[in-house]
Amino acid sequence: MLGILIGKLAMNSSRAIGNNGTDIGGLVALKFNKKIFAALAKNIETIILVTGTNGKSTTTNIIASVLEGIDNNFIDNRKGANMYTGILSSMIDDYKLIGNNKFKYGVFEVDEGSIPKVMKDVDAKYLVVTNFFRDQLDRYSEMDMLVNRIHEAVDQSNVKLVLNVDDPFCMRLSDHNYVGYGMSDEIDVFEEGSVSDSRFCFKCGDDLIYEHNFYGQLGHYSCQSCDFERSTPKYDLSMIAPASVLINDKEYAHNLSGDYNAYNILAAISLCQELGISDEDIQKGLSQYHSNDGRMSKYGIGSNEVYLNLVKNPAGMNMTLQEARKLDIQHICFILNDGVVDGRDVSWIWDADFEYLLERDFDKIFCTGTRAYDMALRLKNMGIDRDVLLIENNFEAVVDAVVSKNALVVASYTALSPAKKALEKRVNE
Repeated sequence: MLGILIGKLAMNSSRAIGNNGTDIGGLVALKFNKKIFAALAKNIETIILVTGTNGKSTTTNIIASVLEGIDNNFIDNRKGANMYTGILSSMIDDYKLIGNNKFKYGVFEVDEGSIPKVMKDVDAKYLVVTNFFRDQLDRYSEMDMLVNRIHEAVDQSNVKLVLNVDDPFCMRLSDHNYVGYGMSDEIDVFEEGSVSDSRFCFKCGDDLIYEHNFYGQLGHYSCQSCDFERSTPKYDLSMIAPASVLINDKEYAHNLSGDYNAYNILAAISLCQELGISDEDIQKGLSQYHSNDGRMSKYGIGSNEVYLNLVKNPAGMNMTLQEARKLDIQHICFILNDGVVDGRDVSWIWDADFEYLLERDFDKIFCTGTRAYDMALRLKNMGIDRDVLLIENNFEAVVDAVVSKNALVVASYTALSPAKKALEKRVNE
């Protein structure tokens, strides 16, 4: 109890001076009781973890929206961070000093690098895995090493996996108890880019043969030399429309922008089906969910529409740039930072297909953040006219310029919250 009280005090003090307070509660509480995470987790009947490189926030939020509609007796980390101390902070924040602290469900987004530590302290019933793409090599190391660490953690648990069978990396975990989800080969809304983090069989090292490729290494594949292949998913998505998807012949309406969000919707619905939630309740929760966390969030500013999206790796950038071509926008702003949680190494921008930008004209392309010049150099190197590029270090000034027309703001992790606040401020002005 002392750890909880001190943790709450630390979070409230942090928020009082303008910070988010999403990690400090857990950091402080651990000083008083190193077993507090495991102790609080025992109050949750069914723990659901969501991890992966891209899409874990949106997937977690959709699941939480569905649970919110059927049972208020659940806990999540939608307003917190996704590392060990951030998840602990969310549990401390929701702990009632007086009253019932038993929860039917707990759904937590977990940073993929934190999975081994989190799973050591919680008896998770489900682990949803979205995908694995090369991301922040200075934090996660190479993909083989990351997946192997997660594999070891899974092997020491009784968790049931909900796997994206379209990703060969995810299928490396398929020797554990799992259920799969994936897309039908009828889906043709994606354009294949140059990024592919794994086109080789992890069993024998030979080439994977693709009958159908969505983007990156996601698709329908099999090894030409051994038995490794994509498995048939229990949950199959066979149609993507502007505001709906078709999963196992059931159409679900949604409010999310971006075709790539179909994977996140599919992952969330697969998990909800595994929980035994009805189609009606799933649809209700999905309809009530609107992205306001910087994942293709839309803001009406004057007569203009401004989109904000988090991007932190080549695959995510490619999908965002593809979506940009479909939007009626005149400005694009790239905010590139190199903080610890962004990844110090920003060389990944040279692996993303910025050439998509050459297929249409933009009035201005803005570059800002701690690595603004790196981004501008990348764009100039591949053919963007210097007169179109604008490098601006004054963040408020660049936001004012960006929102003067329809725009897309692409932010790295530490830039996301400031960008979101700046756009919300201009909506309310």
